[in-house]
Amino acid sequence: MNSFAELGIKPDPKKIIGHRKEMKDVIGIEIIIHHYNIAPSKYPGKGNGLRLDMQIELEKTKYLLRTGSTQLQYLIGQVPVNKFPITTTIEEDGESFKFT
Repeated sequence: MNSFAELGIKPDPKKIIGHRKEMKDVIGIEIIIHHYNIAPSKYPGKGNGLRLDMQIELEKTKYLLRTGSTQLQYLIGQVPVNKFPITTTIEEDGESFKFT
């Protein structure tokens, strides 16, 4: 019988790991974004029906940061994939958010 280790299967490096962080916990604090994913939200009637999941690092610990912010979805989509990881701060911008 084969062991899993012998199969040579490696974890998905794009999988987002860690406990979930709330947006309010990271506002105004510098974070590292390693990668992100935009997927359908479980609340399709809100915003554009999508959610942004980001693998962030804060104080050397990785977390999931999830938001329905269409503004953040648009902004992070402008970052070339080969530029990750990036450092940024998320700020409130009226009733929305922005990266600084």
